[in-house]
Parts: sequence; structure tokens; C-alpha cells
Amino acid sequence: MFDYFASSVAFGEQPLAEACAALRKIGVNEVDIWSVANWCNHIPPEDPRPDLEDVKRTLDEYQLSCQAISAYGKDSDEMLLARLEHLAALGGKMLVRGSAPDEITVKEFANGFMPFVRRAEELGVQIAIENHRGHVINTIASMRELLERVESPGLGIAFAPIHVHIAQENIAEAIHAVGDRIGLFYAWDWGPTADENWRDPQEQVPGTGVIDFHAMFRALSEIGHESPLCLFAHGLEYERTEDAVIALQAGLGYCQQVERDLGLR
Repeated sequence: MFDYFASSVAFGEQPLAEACAALRKIGVNEVDIWSVANWCNHIPPEDPRPDLEDVKRTLDEYQLSCQAISAYGKDSDEMLLARLEHLAALGGKMLVRGSAPDEITVKEFANGFMPFVRRAEELGVQIAIENHRGHVINTIASMRELLERVESPGLGIAFAPIHVHIAQENIAEAIHAVGDRIGLFYAWDWGPTADENWRDPQEQVPGTGVIDFHAMFRALSEIGHESPLCLFAHGLEYERTEDAVIALQAGLGYCQQVERDLGLR
């Protein structure tokens, strides 16, 4: 049986307090707080010393805990190290990042990223790298190579099944390849027209696209995955808050039904 959380970007055009209130309506207890410039500033993206006490008070008010911070973008080394400190201060587990353009090699990326991995180890947190099309970490082979090169609990994969699907690779095979190095797992769907407008959530909420959630959840069960899954869809932040809540509630219900179908719940 899986637990679930969600990313605050689903309500990214609202203040953090309103996002937290909406998340509680969905029925989750943890949140992935987005801090991405020109997108979602629930932790100010360019502030190396944000008011984390205010963030903590807001989370406490809505009885939420921090599961992760998502901080995509080209941060300086100093800012990336500061984000790890922010994550640890909030009691979170993962800092979710992209990798690098696919012009560089996995070896080059891994070698350059080691100082941040070591700091994550020291703080007892993990950097979770999302597999993403157009980036050096995308395919099954690149994820496997990265994890072989960096044998550290400070580094894992933020597993995005939709990018495995887009790469025309097998999601269950990818799950087995990454295994217990999956840091964050997105419960995220993708439909036939999703590429036409990636900010349209209508084929991205779990149960609305073509991703085989039964095969995906079966594979997660086979590797003994126990961490909560992140309900996710791009574009919900541009919907009415109440509609985004309904969509994620439906996605949660779909995921739980898949678990029941498989005898996992």
C-alpha cells in the first residue's frame, strides 16, 4: 500500500498558505515545495536566506510536512548548497533537480556533481535527479550509469514515468533498473495529445492518459518500493483551485483503485 503526496506547483499561482489548504483537501500529509524562478515561488527561488520559519508555520497550520523541495534551474554552486540546507532545516528528504543538457556525458555530469552529493550525505538528505528528455539523464542506460558512477545515498532518481514513455522505453524495466535508488516517484500520466501543450493537464492526471499504472505499480511492488508517490500533472496551476483539487482527488482515487486491483491495498 502506497502513501501519496503532491507538489505545491499544482497551486503555484497561489500563495503557499492557499496551496497548503488545497493540498489538505486532496487528503495528503506531505508536500513537495516548488522553488523555481518564473514559475512557482513557494520558497523564494533566488533568496539564499528565505524565511523558513514562516514556511514551517504554514506547514504546521495545515498539518503538512515537507517531503521534498523541487528547485530546477541554473543555480550557482552556493545557491544549490543553500537549498540543501533549506531542505534539511524543513525536515525534508529530497532536493529534486534536473541534470544537464545532453551535450555532456554522464561521466562529466557525475564528476561535476559530486561536491553536492557529498554535502547531501553530510546533511542526511538526498538529491533526486529527474530523468527528462533533452537532458543527459533520461534513458534507462543513463540512469543506470549515473547510479553506478555515484554509489551514494546522497543521490537518487526523481523517476518520471512519462519521460521513459516519451523515450519509448519500458517503464517497468526502468523501475527495476533504478531499484532502491528511486528517490521520488511521480504518479504522472501522459496522453496522446499531451505533447501538443505540456501545460494542459487533461491527459496528465493519473488515470487520464495511456501510462499503464497497473504494470507500473506492479513493478514498484516487485522492487519493494515503500516511499510515498507524488501525484503530479503539469498545468493544474493554471486551472481554478477547486478544479485542480477535484482533478488530484480523482487521480488519487484512480491510483488507489489500481492498488486494489493488484491486491496491494
